[in-house]
Amino acid sequence: MHEKKGMAHLDIKLENIVLDPHYMLKIIDFAYSEPKENRMCISKGTERYFAPEVAQIYYRRQAWYPQNLQERPTYVAEKADIFSLGIFLFTLMFGQPPFFQNVPEVNPLLPFLCDPRPQYQEVYFIYADLVKDLNFRG
Repeated sequence: MHEKKGMAHLDIKLENIVLDPHYMLKIIDFAYSEPKENRMCISKGTERYFAPEVAQIYYRRQAWYPQNLQERPTYVAEKADIFSLGIFLFTLMFGQPPFFQNVPEVNPLLPFLCDPRPQYQEVYFIYADLVKDLNFRG
């Protein structure tokens, strides 16, 4: 879709992938589709599949989001699709999504993931792994 049609889906999730009679995967529901190079300034898709840059826009009105940003954050539609595809594949492989809640009140580490600085995004994955290990032992 990205290469042949130049479009991004922007709502890749389990519910939008179906099997045809020959067991080939098919993507459905193109309601949020945009040209793949578009710089998006509104969040589109399903919250638990959001890329960090999409979540950053979605949560910008939350109390923890820095209100002093000089410019509106944007994201590239194609890259957001790739992140959502990663969440889809993770869920398919492990039987559970990598993120249980994309809500700051429930997941206090989410601000780290949504921070535009890569070193803070890395903090999210380090601590999320630790929390997951503790929960499995628990």
